Amino acid sequence: LDPPAWSEHLCTDFRLHPPTSPAMPERFNTLLPSPADAKYKLAVIEFVVPGAKNGGSDKGPDGHRIDSIPIANGIIKAGGACDLVRYEFDKHEDFAKNVEQYDALLVRINPG
Repeated sequence: LDPPAWSEHLCTDFRLHPPTSPAMPERFNTLLPSPADAKYKLAVIEFVVPGAKNGGSDKGPDGHRIDSIPIANGIIKAGGACDLVRYEFDKHEDFAKNVEQYDALLVRINPG
């Protein structure tokens, strides 16, 4: 697979690589374990749409947004702890109590 002509103008780190290239970063489709000694603990919040297949039109078959696990894994690879937490409107009090343990929340909700 040859890169397009315009890729010559890109910095080497941004060149297109064939899928089998060793320059491609390893991708994880599951949540990595959080480091035990993390300085900060974060959560990626996902909204569950009641009655919707997979929890909403923005979710895959695993019930997660396509970007939630990569975002959480990026935090973990940077040394933070990160969990995926689902928000269900009928369990708001449980959710509010649960999120008190986190230093920060990243909310991933489809606006439409």
